[in-house]
Order: sequence, then C-alpha cells, then structure tokens
Amino acid sequence: MEVNQEFKLAEQFVEETNTSLFLTGKAGTGKTTFLRKIVESTSKKTVVVAPTGVAAIHAGGTTIHSMFGLPLISFIPVNDPVDHNLANNPSSLGRHLRYRKDKRKLFQELELLIIDEISMVRADLLDAVDYALRYVRHNSEPFGGVQILAIGDLFQLSPVIREEVWYTLRPYYANPYFFEAKSWKELGALTIELQKVYRQKNEQFLEILNRIRSGSMTQEDLKCLNQRQLKEKEAKTVKDTIVLTTHNYTARQINRDRMRELPGKSFRYKAEVEGNFSENAFPVSEELSLKEGAQVMFIRNDMESGRYFNGKIGRVTAINRKEITVTTEEGLDIDVEKITWENKRYSLNSDNEIIQEKIGSFKQYPLRLAWAITVHKSQGLTFEKLILDLEHSFAPGQVYVALSRCRTLEGLHFRSPLLMSGIRVDQTVVDFYQRNKYSSRLQGELDLARQKYLGVRLKKLFHFWKMRDLLSSWLNSVIVKDLNVVHRPESAIMKAEIREYGLIAEKFFRELDYLLSRYFYHSEADPLKKRMNDAIHYFSERIYKNLITPMMNYYTEIEYISGNKKHKEETFEVLNSFWNFLDDLSGASFQNEKLYQGTSFQRPEKWTKSGEKVKKKKQLTHEVTLALYEKGMSMQEIADVRQVTLATVYNHFVKLYREDKIPISAIVEQDRLARILKHFPEVEPDTKLTEIKAHLPFTVTFNELKAAKSYLLKEDTAS
Repeated sequence: MEVNQEFKLAEQFVEETNTSLFLTGKAGTGKTTFLRKIVESTSKKTVVVAPTGVAAIHAGGTTIHSMFGLPLISFIPVNDPVDHNLANNPSSLGRHLRYRKDKRKLFQELELLIIDEISMVRADLLDAVDYALRYVRHNSEPFGGVQILAIGDLFQLSPVIREEVWYTLRPYYANPYFFEAKSWKELGALTIELQKVYRQKNEQFLEILNRIRSGSMTQEDLKCLNQRQLKEKEAKTVKDTIVLTTHNYTARQINRDRMRELPGKSFRYKAEVEGNFSENAFPVSEELSLKEGAQVMFIRNDMESGRYFNGKIGRVTAINRKEITVTTEEGLDIDVEKITWENKRYSLNSDNEIIQEKIGSFKQYPLRLAWAITVHKSQGLTFEKLILDLEHSFAPGQVYVALSRCRTLEGLHFRSPLLMSGIRVDQTVVDFYQRNKYSSRLQGELDLARQKYLGVRLKKLFHFWKMRDLLSSWLNSVIVKDLNVVHRPESAIMKAEIREYGLIAEKFFRELDYLLSRYFYHSEADPLKKRMNDAIHYFSERIYKNLITPMMNYYTEIEYISGNKKHKEETFEVLNSFWNFLDDLSGASFQNEKLYQGTSFQRPEKWTKSGEKVKKKKQLTHEVTLALYEKGMSMQEIADVRQVTLATVYNHFVKLYREDKIPISAIVEQDRLARILKHFPEVEPDTKLTEIKAHLPFTVTFNELKAAKSYLLKEDTAS
C-alpha cells in the first residue's frame, strides 16, 4: 500500500513521541494496515486491546475487560454513592483490581496501549481503564503516563448501551462515545484522519460515500443510488450475489433457505477448541454445515500462499468428511485446510519485554455461508458485487458501512429503495470531527512532541519507584522467613536508601530540564551528555554497593537452605530486576552514542547478560549436598549451610555412595570401616540395623552402620 502523508505522520507520532493519538479515517483508508505495521515494527512495550472478543482476535490482542480485569458493569468516574450491583466508582473498582505480581509489573513497564475499534468503546469503560493504569502505576497522569493509540471510525460502529445502563451514566457523560470520557479530555490526544481511500476509485461513488458519512447526503445522491435497485429481470443474473442485511435472523434465514435448495448430503464440521477460548470470541461457527454447491466466504487471509483473503467468495465443488474444495469466481480450485486462531495473553519476560503467550486455540475451516451476512460482520471486508437489504436499517452509520464494502457503484444492487430517513448520522460524531479536523500544524506539534519525549525517556531511567515497590515487597518476605543467616538485609536502611534516590532524582530533573532546553534551542549537547554520565555513575555506584551487593550476599547464603524454594525465587527475581535497572542505566544512549563512558558493573557468571538464570536441570536435594561436598565442605558444614540435621546429610552421602558419586571414605574412615566389617555379620537387604548393632563388641553409630551395610550390599552386587 502506498504510504501517504497522514499515515507517515501518525507513524512518527507513535514511534518518536509519547503523544496519544486517535487514528481515524473512512472505510478502506488503511487503519488495520497501520495497526499491524506498528505492532510489527515498534520498539515500545506494547499491548493491543479491543472491546469484543472477535475484534480482539482479529487485532491480535485481547479484550479490554480481560486485560484489565474489569467487572462487566458500568463505571462512574467520581466517588458518588452508587448501587454496586449496577456500577462501580473509583473506590469500589480499586477493591477489584487485585492484580498478580506479574500483571502489575507488565502494566508498570507498558509504554503503548493500542485500542482497536475505539468507536465501540463506551466512555465509562475508557475511564475505568484510565483508573486501573493510574492505580497500578502510581502515576496521576492520564492512563498512568501510557501512550494511547486509539483506532477506529465513529461513523461506522457506535457503542452499544442499554437504556437502564445509560440511566446510571447520564449524569456523568454527555453521550456514551469514548471522547466524552473524563480521561480522554485530560489526555490531550491528537486526531489524525487517514484521507486516501484504497477500496474505491470512482470519484462520483467516493463523493457520495463521503456525504453519507458526514450526514450531508443530497437528493441527487439518493436518486443515483436508487437507480441501482434490483429489477425483476436482473434477479437471475445476480442470484448468488452476497446479500448484506441489517439483522442476524434475516441473514441466517437466507442461508438456511439456500442450503435446503441444494441437493446432496450435508456435512458437519465441529471446531477443535482447546484451553481458554471464549465462545464470544469464536471467529466462525463452532459447527459448520456445508454441501456441495454451497456459496461460502473465506473469513481469513491465506498467510502462506495468498490463494484467498478475508471476504473472498467461492463455491464448494467437492466435499467429504475430511476434505473441502472451494472454487473461486476466477476458477481457482482451493483445497481448504483448517486454520488455528490463537487466544493469547500478554506477559513480561526476563528482559522486561512484553510478549504474548498462547492460552487457548480454535481450529476450524475459515469459511462461512455467504449467500447473506450482516452489515456488522462485513466490517473490514471488500466485495466486487453486493445486494443490499437495508430497508430496516436501525443504527447510525449502518448504511455507510454497507455501501462502502463494495468497490464500485456498478457492483451495488438494492432489494428495496433507500429512504433518506433510513440513512442516519449521529450529529454528535459530526461535531466531534469538525472540532478535530486534520491540521497542517501537526508537523510543528510533532517537533515539540519529539523534544518532550526525549526528556521523558531520559527521566524514565531514574524512575526509582519501580525498584521501591519491588524492594518493599521483598523485604516483607525476608522478615516473614526470618532465616538464620549472617548477611541479613537491613530493612530500614535499604528502604531509606531507595527513598533518598527519589528525592535526589527530583532535584536532578529540574537541572535536566534546563540542560534539555539548552540542547533544543542552542544545540548544546555536551553539557547534557556530561551531566547524564555523572548521574548514571553516581546512582549505579550506590545501587550496586547499597542494594545489589547485600542482596547478592544474602542470596549466596540462602541458596542451599532447604524448604525456601519460593523465597529463593523471589529473591532471585528482585535481584535480576535490579540488575536490569542497572543495565538500562549504563546502556542508555543519546544521539546514537552511549551516555555512560565508565565501566559498567558485571553480573556474576551464573547469570546471563539478559538477567535470566542459566537454565539447568532441577537438582535433587542430595545433588545439592554433592555440590557442596565437591566445594570441600564437611558433613557438619553442609548441615549448617543447608540448615538441616546431620542425619539428613548422612542419608544424602549414603545415597551418593550408592550412585558411585562419592567414595565410602567420605562417609566413614577406612580404618574404622575395616574394624566394623571385621565383626559384621552377613546381612540381607532387609536386615535391621538394630540386629547388626547387637553383634558388635564396641560402640558404633547408626550412621556408621548404615554406611557399612551399604558398602557390603554394593560389594555383593558387584561380585
């Protein structure tokens, strides 16, 4: 697709600034293309959400409610009294937001939130997202300082809201559209409207569509469209042309009737659903019923060979229980294979990168019956020919969406004449677009936003509150465990240390603002780079000496103590996070040049550079004992380090001897063993140690007897 001015400008705002955007545009202007390009190319930590399950699957993201753990009731943006069966206010919503530690960390690292199909998002839902991000990020800025990219067309899909819900929300919002959200008004987002239409080429048709979209349709436009009303003699020639209708039951009835007309056997194909995949997010019917001769539509692009695309029409020409062949209008035979859609959730890996992990899947043939579909399901599709059944149009924008699915005016046919009264446009939406028209001043806004973003990025290096939250939680864990160690972290000292970092950083930021202004207005980069170098050196030294070093000493002591697996993992995770923070400081760049010219602190060898512990096979408890023995420790020293009894270590040594990993002399001295064996009776594996001890004329410990018995049994096996 040719990249136009608005497309490029929007891309620059997303990548080079932290300015929030509403990206909009007529049908066919490339909004979905833009979303995919940003997701593929951005270096920012990004999450994609959408208001419905199907929209989320198509956008490659997750639903808003699922991502933020929001209840399925309304939200009012102030702490007025409210019936909590109907709505939440900030106080009550805060009680719902009990995020897991990994989800909190993900939100804290989040830089860019993409909301697809924003036109369907109600104002109160957007305010709930805003509250959740401010709450978890401890940041009072709109959306907790996260950049928002909202994508959609308000003239196409509008929010769905029941009257009883609107009764609750009406005192707080002028209308339900997202732009009425309190958070959106505070955000100061820019609107960029993509102008170039790639779907339609005919100027007359484009002009008609534009006037319908904006509510300025003329009688001449209506007359021109109604000339496309289906005539009786044309009915046979367009019999199999897909019908776009306004209601689900009409589309289902048309498809059922046409299927019944076909001779032959019907085959049913049930989807394979695994893991977590909500029925509301199924991209196609769970059970697909087809016959030879059925008209179908592909509902996904062929990513591998490009044989079909989302909206491609064809006919089933061969079918059995395991195979379906579809022949396209161009005569291409396609052996259709099942496609897997994946439901994913976002998580944070050890490098603090936001990744997606599969939690469920839906596998089915990417087909649906296509004699008729609803206008709603046609969203995003393109057709060469259409029959429009719009007599019962009921929603603003519905007629525009239906008309704009077709490439040409000549490809349109109407079952009944269009009426001016049926073509609805919400004046609220028209007014919003008038107030937020594309402006030539946006290029100047871009330059200012770039400057602001540079300051944000540099200051972000010193956001010590992330470390503060991690440290506070971990220190509480240390207090609870109360392990007997020498290098016990001093909770009050460490908390005071990190609190002081924040106070120093606040003063430093004022100096940084001055140096940034000198750079922007006088191109003086050297003072800025020198001051950043000094700050990085100062904080790195303190973090390493006063936080990382005591934590590493503590971890070294508890590493081999039994019964503390979870606490060791928590300690290791927090320590890694601090190392990551240190790496980000020392690795920061400006003008493609590293800011810090000193020597960076190196992680210990047992960690990789990414901060991820070298993966190895899980050690059994006696193997941990072996590792300490190989370091030269005695049994008593191992028992002390692992904080277990000496008898437990003896048992480990005996097991290790049986596995040929240590000599018998490691358990009992050779002379002592010889003396014991001299008076040792012949034994069977089930002989009890008390019976053996009764035969010996001198004092001997049960541990020594255990070692001697193991020695004899092993020798017998060897011989």
